[in-house]
Amino acid sequence: MKFSRLTAAILTVTTAIAPISLNRPVLLNASTVFAKETDAVAALPDWIPDDFDSAVEFRNTYGATHIDNGLICIVCPDRARKGASEDTYGFELRATEGMGQELKHGIYTYEYTETCFDVFVYQPLKQGDIVLTVADPHVQVKPSEKETGDNWEPPAIAEYTFTLDKSLNITETDIFSWLPDSKTEYNEYTKLNGEVSVKDNYLVFCTMAVAQLGDKWEPASTNKYENIKNLLSSDCTMQVPDLYDDGSVDKIYVYQAVKDGYEKISWTRTSSARPNPEEQTTYTLTADCVVLDDAQTILLPGQMRATLVDFDSGEQIILSEEQTPYIWTNISNGESSTGPILVMETNPAIVSDALGGFSDSKNFSFGLEERGLPDGYSFIDDEKRPGYYSGTILPENCMTVTRYDNGSADIIFKLKFNPTGDINNDGEFNVADVVLLQKWLLAVPDTHLANWETADFCRDNNLDIFDLVLMRKALLKSINLPVEVSVRESGGVVGAMIIYKVYCEGEKYFLSYQDLTYDQNPKHMVYKISEQEYREIMAMDYDSMIRNMNNHDGPEWSEIEFVLEVSYSDGSQKKAVSDRTPSVITKLRNLKEKYSNYVEPDEHFEYGISFYVQEDGLKLYLGPDESYSTVASIPANTRLFEKGIKKDNNEWLFTEYNGQYGWINTIGADGKPVIFFDGAAKKPVIYLYPEEETDVHVELELTEADLSTTYPRYNNGWDVTASPDGSLLNKADGTHHKYLFWDAVNCRTRFDFSEGFCVAGSDTESFLKEKLTYMGLTEDEMNEFIVYWLPLMEHNKYNLISFQGDIYTDSAKLNITPTPDSMLRIFMTYVPLEDAVDIEPQRLSTFERKGFTVVEWGGSEIKS
Repeated sequence: MKFSRLTAAILTVTTAIAPISLNRPVLLNASTVFAKETDAVAALPDWIPDDFDSAVEFRNTYGATHIDNGLICIVCPDRARKGASEDTYGFELRATEGMGQELKHGIYTYEYTETCFDVFVYQPLKQGDIVLTVADPHVQVKPSEKETGDNWEPPAIAEYTFTLDKSLNITETDIFSWLPDSKTEYNEYTKLNGEVSVKDNYLVFCTMAVAQLGDKWEPASTNKYENIKNLLSSDCTMQVPDLYDDGSVDKIYVYQAVKDGYEKISWTRTSSARPNPEEQTTYTLTADCVVLDDAQTILLPGQMRATLVDFDSGEQIILSEEQTPYIWTNISNGESSTGPILVMETNPAIVSDALGGFSDSKNFSFGLEERGLPDGYSFIDDEKRPGYYSGTILPENCMTVTRYDNGSADIIFKLKFNPTGDINNDGEFNVADVVLLQKWLLAVPDTHLANWETADFCRDNNLDIFDLVLMRKALLKSINLPVEVSVRESGGVVGAMIIYKVYCEGEKYFLSYQDLTYDQNPKHMVYKISEQEYREIMAMDYDSMIRNMNNHDGPEWSEIEFVLEVSYSDGSQKKAVSDRTPSVITKLRNLKEKYSNYVEPDEHFEYGISFYVQEDGLKLYLGPDESYSTVASIPANTRLFEKGIKKDNNEWLFTEYNGQYGWINTIGADGKPVIFFDGAAKKPVIYLYPEEETDVHVELELTEADLSTTYPRYNNGWDVTASPDGSLLNKADGTHHKYLFWDAVNCRTRFDFSEGFCVAGSDTESFLKEKLTYMGLTEDEMNEFIVYWLPLMEHNKYNLISFQGDIYTDSAKLNITPTPDSMLRIFMTYVPLEDAVDIEPQRLSTFERKGFTVVEWGGSEIKS
């Protein structure tokens, strides 16, 4: 699997167009890379191709993709360049939105071949899943027959998927994470796996042909494709600049199982021009397959698959990295002979490609060795060496052997888990061990576990409350107690009852309570509590319960772990299961109060900014401080909305997650943000109209967003020569422009929607024409505004529109030299709505142009 640990700094890239020559390798998009924070020149790593030859070497070594230095590089050959002009070939990269940035796109050509190579460099920046699609922008196709209208898009050439963990380590997750797509990978794969192989539910044929010798590979006409389907092919042929290379053509054909059963697939090579007549005969590769496990496994003839399962549950045993089970074999022909030792590196594992057929032989024996067994597991009968002895299984329930018609075999070894629980090492598992583990979990001073592994009943190399519960269940044996505690408190005078329950759901801990009265319906409330609080409640009554375990005259045990009841109907108290009942009730009452109230924000937002959580397990607190209780743990990539703020606290924001309101700290322990705002400043453009030709310097200062794309390139500002008609000459590269373009991401500005307009989507065009003309845009400026925004707005049922003033200009300051005589900055924000809303109409101002005039327009969609 392709994998990389992030080591590179965040990079951004500028692109220039190089002149084209037909007598040398060409880079159409030459890239200069800058460090984002320092603007110091920093080269991309050496392994990333920067010319045609290095692109060829990359494809032959890595195939289409390679991961290193926190970067993903994709190299795609384009063989459709013949007779095409420079602007009609070359691919584009489409990426999952908001997950990273494209640092480079280079197109490399060579005079002696019609092939060119597209090189993309992409840097992921957030935890989660990423899809990178290479598409051909010069060909347009309709997505599907179900689509209507003119919704056309470039066809996908290839698609690759990746995932990033919390530390931004990158792992490729598509089929090419293991399937070869280069000459080097092809050689390594065939050397290890041969010409026909399987991986999970994939069947792989590796074929080699020499076209000059008349080689031709074709699938057999007898292939039925009933249980296995043709999936894809991978071209691993050596890439060379010379079109007349006479090397081999190496291709891989991949099939995927779709239904359990048998299937025989064949590929045949015919050779018509080989000098040796013997080599001109046909050469056939055949895979006689059995498909198992709901089409998740394929076995070839002779293969032996071994699986270790728990004897009681039948579930597969999870192996740790340190555990390697071994299988002994004995093969004989009338004489005793020791066979190979087979290794299980995974569970299950194909341990042999040749011994499956032996399982039907009377002179073949095998079994698990005692060394390497998973921790805590042993043979069913310790006095007998379990195994398959020349057709007989001893003991008979220790394993199963299934033989298939294609000559493969499936072996299941059954092992018994024997937790002793004897953590005080006195030779017995009893109440004393349970009490000792309870004290250790509660951090009682001087508590020592002599043999802690025996208490790891969950087999996860960790001791926690769940091991304690399982130990107690094992000690009680016949009692099936769930992991929960409930407390019932009733008041007979007013007929009221409160039922508290603390329970566990996976790794989540919950406190629920239900209010019952005679004159109202039950009220249920559920809150997430901390693991420590859960442990405390679970442990509060263990001592008294353990004292009663063997007391047959004591309370009866039900399916609930323990029930504490206190009744005050006649002023007297019933005898409770525990003498510590009041303390348990007090604890639960306090928790109920603790998790019932959150701190209100100073300012509520009806249309708050949306944002994504970047850090897995981000805590939701009842107040804007970590001293408040935690009510939820939010997973990474969750999209939320800002609901409010405290005026004197910029680091905390008020939000809602799964129906629970609370506060999150937006700054992590390392001082970096743990959320990424979804807001964006879309296409602000700046027009400059001096009274005479003037050299102008323009600087943009963003205080609540991150600059994303600029054109012409922004490098500590723009330096242009502006003419009275608005035309601009960019001094950096001599290019001409109508305006300066910029946009921004991670926009944190809290826009004002106290005034505005609610406009039907169908009325957007007429509304914009009226308001933009009133505010002072010329016809050309207004048309360019509408051309950009109308397609994004007119298909919404309604748009809530508000033109921002100081809130925008204070967060995106323009510093222009010489100072303009008049400046108009229009920034429209809108919220798409399903239903119309009432809003106070916004009062707009008109604009008078005088002297050196600067005009800017832009906008942002606020997702509701």
